[in-house]
Amino acid sequence: MILDEFASLKASGDLGRSDPLAQAVRNVSATQYAELGKESCEYIAEGWIETLREWTRLDWMVKAGREAPPRA
Repeated sequence: MILDEFASLKASGDLGRSDPLAQAVRNVSATQYAELGKESCEYIAEGWIETLREWTRLDWMVKAGREAPPRA
């Protein structure tokens, strides 16, 4: 879902933010966990962002089927 959201942001030209992958994570979190409230969604998103930033190249290949995080 996060990679699809990133692709959607890229296709729409809405990548003017400093970290588009983080924005994609926040958008997915807000959509998937809207019932938990804004603060909880942000907490979840920050955890996902931290995890994605810690992934190695091997993690990206095995877990996301690509060699690295998407690039703007």
